[in-house]
Amino acid sequence: MRGAVYLGKLHLRWCKECNLPILEESMCPRGHKTIAVRLTPPGDAYPALADTLDTIRSIVDASYGPKVGDKLFPDEKVVLLNDIPAKDKAMEAIVDGMVLGRFFYLPEIERWVLKPTIEGARRIRLLSDSKSVVADEGACKSIIGGSSLLAPGVLEADLRIKTGEEAIVTNPLGEVVAVGSARMNGESMILESHGQAVKVRSSSPPEPPHILPGGQTWRDVAKANESVLTKRETEAVDFIRRQAKRNPGQTCVAFSGGKDSLSTLLLVKKAIDDFKILFVDTGIEFPETVEYTYQVIDELGLTDKLIVESAGNRFWTALDIFGPPSRDARWCCKVCKLGPTTSIIHKVFGGQVLMFVGQRRYESIQRQSRRRVTKNPWVPGQTTASPIQHWTALHVWLYLIREGVRLNPLYGQGYARIGCFMCPASDMWQFRLLEKTHPLLYKKWTDRLRTLIQNRMDRQLDVDRLIRTGLWRWRRPPGWAKEEAISYSSFEKIQRPPISKRLTEDRLSISSLDRPLEDMNRVENALNALGETSREDGLVSTNVRGIHVEVSSDGSLKVGPADSEKSALDIYEKAFSCVVKASYCVGCGTCVGVCPVGAIEIRDGKAWIGPSCTHCSACISLCPLLTWAMKRPSRPLDRLLDYG
Repeated sequence: MRGAVYLGKLHLRWCKECNLPILEESMCPRGHKTIAVRLTPPGDAYPALADTLDTIRSIVDASYGPKVGDKLFPDEKVVLLNDIPAKDKAMEAIVDGMVLGRFFYLPEIERWVLKPTIEGARRIRLLSDSKSVVADEGACKSIIGGSSLLAPGVLEADLRIKTGEEAIVTNPLGEVVAVGSARMNGESMILESHGQAVKVRSSSPPEPPHILPGGQTWRDVAKANESVLTKRETEAVDFIRRQAKRNPGQTCVAFSGGKDSLSTLLLVKKAIDDFKILFVDTGIEFPETVEYTYQVIDELGLTDKLIVESAGNRFWTALDIFGPPSRDARWCCKVCKLGPTTSIIHKVFGGQVLMFVGQRRYESIQRQSRRRVTKNPWVPGQTTASPIQHWTALHVWLYLIREGVRLNPLYGQGYARIGCFMCPASDMWQFRLLEKTHPLLYKKWTDRLRTLIQNRMDRQLDVDRLIRTGLWRWRRPPGWAKEEAISYSSFEKIQRPPISKRLTEDRLSISSLDRPLEDMNRVENALNALGETSREDGLVSTNVRGIHVEVSSDGSLKVGPADSEKSALDIYEKAFSCVVKASYCVGCGTCVGVCPVGAIEIRDGKAWIGPSCTHCSACISLCPLLTWAMKRPSRPLDRLLDYG
């Protein structure tokens, strides 16, 4: 389990008198003092809505009996969730300003586990005797002092308790004194004369649960936080206006269909009049997101500002080259989102744009470390500004509730994040949800994934298990899965194959490849990045800084003669990059925006260099394919050319 990480100040407080969450303020609007809620960092709490609320209730019911979940998390109260560090999806549930339990999804057994807090256990104990262990008075004193419960101290135990399950420990009066993990089953707890019965996780002197009156709604919460929302909105609007003034020219909002980009769009709409909205359809979006984008933009009266760019089938084509995307090799973002964005900036905005995005520091360590205004090296010409950089998820949710705008229906189905349906950054719980809500999309992905793994991996593994547990999401697997890691050697990055060096007329010459090249038209075109090309008798040649480069259709790449090995190798790397790009370009469009003279276009789904090329080689310096290709150990070119 990953440790807690602070990505920013924890803003969640609670008014016990009103029984409402209050952001930032030490007093509620009615003048009552608020207290800090003890959230696990990063503390990015959000509302428990619809199917997600039903999920946590069903998890409670599975352990403690029918309808216990409904009473523990009732409709008449505000229920918050807060994602916490774990190896997969995990969240803590907050009611009455207190964490009642933490829910962990275990992908290896495809099951949720609830670990109640002391307060949660007190409330559960009022509703159910399930999973309870009664300790004698002497044992209770030791437990409250920090000890675990030993078998000799057990008076009674639920016989349904299994080893490893959560247990609620009470005193002889039925008052909760501890919660923890059972180290033996319920029968053994009663019969055994030695051994640890329950490893105590948390203990406390007995006291009644702190249950507050209900009757609150999310609109009540938004109203109670009006001053905070107004303050945040004012600051964000001022920020947007300042950035628009500092970056005169084209302005755009990146819209993804999620809550954060929607909040950003509303803020920009209030701040300035002249802007566009860009939605990049990656080709692996949820259909609901695409439909919702058109609907909400129309309802906001902004249809004339909307620009839609589609990556088409690019993701599915690139799979055969890159292999499955993973958390530590997420090529899909560059190919399917950043590339199309770069193309749009070039085609629509003349190469320069101020892009307002819905990034927040509480989302990840990477985003926490970013400045509020940045330039993305992968999207030349884009200045990125984040109006809601310092907002928590609850700020965003309450702002949208206050504004009364339509939300993406996927949130109501239990999805906490809106993005590509098969994103490797997703928890496995989201894939289980996908299997339930979108079985055809799930099947499309897993069928393709199964084929990729079976055709490419070097050793036989349980492919279904790799898919069900999500081990395909790592190239360098996590510690808990080292022995079951899939081998991706067939998808490893491409470097130059072994090269030969020789002296020709006292000068160095370098050559390699030794593999036929099928499309010499593309090879000739790609080499324009380095210099003027000529073609004769199956050979394409150019000169770079006075050094001759020659590529043959029968499979040789020769560089030189040259005065130094360093110069020859440098030119060789660039020439080899051109050959790789000619063979495997997926047409993402990144190079279109990189080209300083606009010489590149996407033709027949691949990059094509036009006659205005100045041979600056910028198009091979920022290419997702080449960035991916050059990072791993060398391999023969035949492995490179056997793909597809």
